[in-house]
Amino acid sequence: MSIPPTWYSQYLTFYHCPSPLIGGVLSHPADKWEWFDRPFWREFPYFFPCAISATVSLTAFVAAILWLREVSVVSGYGPEGI
Repeated sequence: MSIPPTWYSQYLTFYHCPSPLIGGVLSHPADKWEWFDRPFWREFPYFFPCAISATVSLTAFVAAILWLREVSVVSGYGPEGI
């Protein structure tokens, strides 16, 4: 099922607004928090926000795999169903 056009702009706004916030707040962790003051974090200052975003996406993917049911033709949804 696709997203209705009237909700699409709100969907994009809701999911694209946190991206600059996550990147800006979490970038350069070695300069902001002393427990990140390691050579790795100085060499890769944007790894932390990328890792956080990837973790959220992976968690949502695993949750969807584990807890969402598959919709099949037998249940009435699909090519022959509604």
